[in-house]
Amino acid sequence: MKKAFIGGLLILLALSSHAEKITVGLYDPVLSARMSKKDYVLGMNVFVKELIRSEKIEGETISYDDPIKLADDFESGKINMIACDALTIVDNIPFSYLQSGIMGYKNNKTDNQTLLLISNTEDSRPFSEKLRGSIATNGDTTAELYVKTLMLQNGLSESANWIVTKNPQQSILKLFFKKADLALVDRGSFMIAAELNPQLKTKLTIVKSIPLTVGAVSFMRKGMSPVLHQQVLALGKEMNSTPRGKQLLQLFRGTYMDESSPKELENVYALKKQYETLHKNTLKPTQGK
Repeated sequence: MKKAFIGGLLILLALSSHAEKITVGLYDPVLSARMSKKDYVLGMNVFVKELIRSEKIEGETISYDDPIKLADDFESGKINMIACDALTIVDNIPFSYLQSGIMGYKNNKTDNQTLLLISNTEDSRPFSEKLRGSIATNGDTTAELYVKTLMLQNGLSESANWIVTKNPQQSILKLFFKKADLALVDRGSFMIAAELNPQLKTKLTIVKSIPLTVGAVSFMRKGMSPVLHQQVLALGKEMNSTPRGKQLLQLFRGTYMDESSPKELENVYALKKQYETLHKNTLKPTQGK
């Protein structure tokens, strides 16, 4: 999902031919943690330059390793589009600065914005016991915050035993081969995996399903040129109907581009508030001593 999304954003830069400049700030702690910063930045820049080589456009990507710097540049207007994990935005950028963006999806929005916690069908242990075991995840910060919240609700320490994988498909396989007790994936990834391997529908069980925006998201900055904002949205959607756009989306494992709304972050704000309340309550007895 992250690869499809970020690839879609970079493709979007290649399709723009307007005088105004779109500057995208990228922050992805999951991807950047798996390669050196130098390789991460170089790969992004080479890809953008290759795409815009035959296009007379103005577009730029800036990669960040500090979410606070990313937020500062977004608020100041140095960058006018942001692409990062949902929790980074909720933690660092005021909601009032956000307006709709454009991003790539697999399947449909509902599947991409539904988080699943799945278990092995043969595992009959109580849920709280499974939470104490190993949990396969691709490292998405919002999804992991949900598990921490669940653990606090079940009277457990919020320190989970994570098995970090490269993508949701690997998390599912870890669970399928009983190398993990639970797996944390978006429903879109699970549905694709189940289509490829129908055994997953009988061997794995959905324990929890929650509407939650996970993975990489994108929004544009309020205050940017309204014309540029609409142009970017239109150019992104055009990719769904052009042969070149479809080919490039397929290259990055995306199905289609669509408009994102800041309202999609409301469930993340609510989760963060719930977690903070539970976390604060666990500290009260210690503080009272």
